[in-house]
Amino acid sequence: MQDDQARSTLAKVVAYAPGVIHYQLSKEQYLRAVEQLARVAVALGAVAAWPAVDCSSDWALTLASQHLSRPVRHSIPWTHINTSYAVHPFGDSLDALQCEWTGLMHAGCLSNFNSRARGLLAVEMHHMLNRQLRHEPEELRRPTQANTVRLKREPSSPPAPFNTRAQTVSFEALLSVNAELALQGRKLAYGNTLWLDRLVEVEGMRGGAAAEYDTWAQRCPALRYDVLPAADRKQW
Repeated sequence: MQDDQARSTLAKVVAYAPGVIHYQLSKEQYLRAVEQLARVAVALGAVAAWPAVDCSSDWALTLASQHLSRPVRHSIPWTHINTSYAVHPFGDSLDALQCEWTGLMHAGCLSNFNSRARGLLAVEMHHMLNRQLRHEPEELRRPTQANTVRLKREPSSPPAPFNTRAQTVSFEALLSVNAELALQGRKLAYGNTLWLDRLVEVEGMRGGAAAEYDTWAQRCPALRYDVLPAADRKQW
């Protein structure tokens, strides 16, 4: 991808802040988090940075390794991780190991067909943040008050560690309190990240955004995982 094209297509990236996706989330909860991230991305006109699975999650491990204490102390070879059907590990060290869910490695989840919604693999997001560490200000790489997606007008209390409950936000409220973020575009720096600091549940999507999300869900099997044939779900 040429630099100018990258700057225009990756001007806004919406991602879960570190710690929101953790090993106590079930696969169903993770899938719901992916779906809701896609809704927020569509609403704000941003690229969705698909979250890495916590490598200590039960469903990222082989059945024989699910008895291990958490967080798992990872080692090489990582025969305890289910790399056959669930995830692909990556990272700068074993302590910082992340796991890419293979269900999102699908062209329909990543493509930018006719400028419609698109996604970014967790390993791509990792690469982008490392690039920013070398070339961009530190504040682009971490959540701050200025780049955290707001869910209501007054400040929200931080969620408890290992939170599994989503905060409900209406589509209208999401647009209203993030109007400035939603209108920003090419003037933003390459890879400007908008962080979600908690699990969310977006209600009442309508109009063009609802149609765009539905179109994306038809192209991305991960966004309709629960209605896929059982044989397909077993692949990832």
